[in-house]
Amino acid sequence: MTRTLGPWHVEVDSAYGTCIKYRADGLCSHIARLDDAWICAEHGGSAKANAEHIVRCVNSHEELLAACESALAFLSNHRSEQSIADAALTVIKAIPVFRLLETAIAKATEEIT
Repeated sequence: MTRTLGPWHVEVDSAYGTCIKYRADGLCSHIARLDDAWICAEHGGSAKANAEHIVRCVNSHEELLAACESALAFLSNHRSEQSIADAALTVIKAIPVFRLLETAIAKATEEIT
């Protein structure tokens, strides 16, 4: 079983309400339909906010996974005690890892339009 590749996006239309969709090559796939009537008032939230959260998670998944794998590999290679000079070099080597993490986090927290 495979999932529909992204990027996914949120649309609100008169026929289907709040939907998560994927569009490519002139075609449109409805990934999910969300309805405020299906949400318990006690739980709070809205169908649109939930759809936007799902879309952010799906669309940032690959970058977040790559950033986490890169960070784990980097940290695993630098576990031992180091001198101050070695520690400074480690920080310099970590800059690309920080950039990966910053990019992934930015995508995961971007506003869905």
